[in-house]
Amino acid sequence: MKVFSLGVGIAISFVLIAKVCFESSYDDFYKDVDRIYTIITDYTQHGNSSSSARISGGVALGFMQYVPGVECATRTTGYFSTNNFKKDDKSIITGNFSFADTCFFDVFHRPILIGNPKKILNEKYHVMVSRRFAEKIAPLDEVVGKQISHEDQPGLVMTIAGVFEDFPDNGSMHYDVLMAMNTYPDWSTHNWLGNDRYSDYVKLQEGTNPALLRSAIRLMQEKNQPLTEMEKEGRSIRYYLSPFNKFHTSDPFVRTLIIILSVVSVVLLGVSLMNYGLIAISEMVERSKQIGVLKCYGAQSADLYRMLITKTLATVGLSLLLSVVLIWAFQPLIEELMGVKLLSMLIPETLIMLAGILLLLIVLSVVIPGYLYSRVPVGVVFRRYKANKRTWKLSLLLFQFVINIFLLCFLLVVSAQYNKALNADVSYSYDRLYYSYARGVSTENIVRCVALLKKQPKIEAVERAYGLPLDGASGNNIYLPNDSQGELFNVADCYSVTAGFLDMLQIPIEEGRLSKPGNEVMVSRRFVEKMKEFADWKDGAIGKEILISEHSDNHRDPFVITGIYSDYGRRCLLHHYCLYGIGRIYR
Repeated sequence: MKVFSLGVGIAISFVLIAKVCFESSYDDFYKDVDRIYTIITDYTQHGNSSSSARISGGVALGFMQYVPGVECATRTTGYFSTNNFKKDDKSIITGNFSFADTCFFDVFHRPILIGNPKKILNEKYHVMVSRRFAEKIAPLDEVVGKQISHEDQPGLVMTIAGVFEDFPDNGSMHYDVLMAMNTYPDWSTHNWLGNDRYSDYVKLQEGTNPALLRSAIRLMQEKNQPLTEMEKEGRSIRYYLSPFNKFHTSDPFVRTLIIILSVVSVVLLGVSLMNYGLIAISEMVERSKQIGVLKCYGAQSADLYRMLITKTLATVGLSLLLSVVLIWAFQPLIEELMGVKLLSMLIPETLIMLAGILLLLIVLSVVIPGYLYSRVPVGVVFRRYKANKRTWKLSLLLFQFVINIFLLCFLLVVSAQYNKALNADVSYSYDRLYYSYARGVSTENIVRCVALLKKQPKIEAVERAYGLPLDGASGNNIYLPNDSQGELFNVADCYSVTAGFLDMLQIPIEEGRLSKPGNEVMVSRRFVEKMKEFADWKDGAIGKEILISEHSDNHRDPFVITGIYSDYGRRCLLHHYCLYGIGRIYR
């Protein structure tokens, strides 16, 4: 009973503690990590403030040029929508892609196995790959010069020129393919406003206090951004530095996860220890005569403690063995629940924590029973003795009852949250809905596939869209024609869909009609409510004109609102083109 109770408790607690240590140690492995900072944008627009780690392309370069105390800066940005790459033989391999500039490895040190990153990340269409990605293609000594492409853009051929050591799993970056930043167009990599797609990082010189750089950052902005004009329009933007190794744990979701798992692991471990203690104390009466006899034969307290240590080590050893067997048996389930490989969680912090827990367990299992046994009277050998351990038992049982009630309530709350998330009304229907991404496929083939699918007797309808509601959306800014207010607010731009998409997802049109190909647009109800802060649309939004940053060139070519559809979880802007205009949707 002791081995089983302790083994199960150690197994579950170890997994939870390992996850906590894994999350808490994020990004601590980089060299000089205390000098690495993430650039954060604090943006205010008509009184509404938001912070983001997405930055315009030229900001990192500006920090290096204008801000004293910055040793080097780098930036990354994704590009492809999937992780599927193609080798020369057209077979698929997976890897995480990003553009990176020449200073990337100056900020984020990783061992370089092959090549000179300064040179490689300055040559268009050249890439550096991780060890695990390279080994999927060829042996390390043969991988340089191999070419790969991506399923999104098969015509974009990338040449492997270098290899770096893999990024650890307990890090924010998991890149496998890094392409030279200058492959991307200059208008994006050097702009100072909009196109906020980059993640920017700086490495400060030793002894530099980031709080003292605010005035220099402001001067940098004044030289490169129209701050005065922006402030007149009710907008402001400022940058500040956040410690890179604290960025992950500062996420509210991660903080909550760490707290919950810590509490549950402590509680479960406490239950196991209480079970072990109850059984040990229950043995006191049965073992009292044995202890008395040993004392009659001259056993001292040290002898009793030695006997307890031997027995405890055997029990703990068997419990550890059982916990290892349980963890190994349930490894796939554990990795699925924890979202990380089991071996990746075996970091030094985890092992130190586990060793500390086991040491505490051994000490408590020896010291407390040893103290109680040393008080057993020698006379129990000659007369009947029945020690009253009622107080100890009741105390431990009370503690266990409290813990179990807490766990039960906690389980009920988590179950209610899970059911709410699983069955929440998302304001659109996905019953019997199946989807497939068609990236890297020609428009002609897509149209042919749609036509063939519509002929299948068991397929009710086929529609196309730039993206599904679960994908999220790109952002664009809204303006009013001939208005001095400038940018009004940012919307989630869902781009284009085919005519029956709203009906398929059962998203009702509350007012107006579907838009037609050209400069017509539909908007969500939340969009209309937001516009009331900036425009007097007493007669409604239908027929009104708006400008959209990505689609209205130089603040011309307004879009006419033709319909309003119901909200489905976000403020959305929805363009509509007929099937024959579908080529305008995809990159």
